[in-house]
Amino acid sequence: MSSEGKKATESTAMLIKRELNVEKITPDIAQSLSISMESVKKIAEIKKEQMLAISLKKAAKEVIGTCKSMGIRVENRDPVEVQREIDEGKYDDILAE
Repeated sequence: MSSEGKKATESTAMLIKRELNVEKITPDIAQSLSISMESVKKIAEIKKEQMLAISLKKAAKEVIGTCKSMGIRVENRDPVEVQREIDEGKYDDILAE
């Protein structure tokens, strides 16, 4: 199995942890972590085929939802705010397919 194929079978949470270079996320650690939109895009591209998402934007919003449940910020902001901005088109240039 290729490394991309192996990554696709890993959980979104595992890919987020790998992207942030941490093994375990505790509430104390999570509050200091923030993931970039470029990293969100990278994970969304890997996981898109396994998700119910019909677009890269929707896949990115799913990845951000996982970040929210893990207590991780996105671009140093509340994940819900970033999801709203995706809907408003703020990240269209990054999430273009």
